[in-house]
Amino acid sequence: MQTIWLPDATRRPRRLAVGEFDGVHAGHREVIRGSDAVLTFEPHPRTVVAPQSAPKLLTTLEQKADLIAGLGVDELIVIPFDGERMAQTAQEFIDHELVERLGAQRVSVGENFRFGNRARGDADLLRSQDAFETRVYGDDEWDWVAQLEHSLGWVVARDGAALVGFVNVVWDGLVHAWIQDTMVATAARHRGIATELVARAVDQSRAAGCEWLHVDFEDHLRPFYLEACGFEPTNAGLIRL
Repeated sequence: MQTIWLPDATRRPRRLAVGEFDGVHAGHREVIRGSDAVLTFEPHPRTVVAPQSAPKLLTTLEQKADLIAGLGVDELIVIPFDGERMAQTAQEFIDHELVERLGAQRVSVGENFRFGNRARGDADLLRSQDAFETRVYGDDEWDWVAQLEHSLGWVVARDGAALVGFVNVVWDGLVHAWIQDTMVATAARHRGIATELVARAVDQSRAAGCEWLHVDFEDHLRPFYLEACGFEPTNAGLIRL
């Protein structure tokens, strides 16, 4: 895979996945699936727009490139994010960067992706463009069945016959268990389903004889896990494999 900075990119037809992709987790990989080029930002836009609330990153640019290269992508294109980029409107970003400079034929983003000055650009704006096809990945596309097949235990939520949410619980066979993949379908959110799923997972882990339930999460999920679900912050370590 070739890593290039946006000013050095030459125009050609591209299937672009666009996003920050910190950590290149399973959802990011679904956004990237089917793309031949990935467009990302360096540094993280929040470090420029609102440095006081910038998230602690999981991966450096080099680590991110290594992970994306493993997905079979041809190019990683890096946008230098600075004050000039921050002032660029969403439509200018589409017209000048995606279309004129990169020749996008398809643009793939996550459903919560925002871009342009004051984050006014979103998936709906991308969908309204005639210059390229837009693919928006949402949690409704998650392959829940495949996840359940590899789980040691789970809690599910249904609306009638429809599966609308689940949480995996994995454990070490002794006293430690871990929350994995808390997922709720987009149309079923803001109804307390995720909180109830985690609460049931806590009860079932306790009933199974576990003494500790762990969870790892991205920074924007701190209020959910720490305040809504009652997890306590701890020190932890991580080695990238």
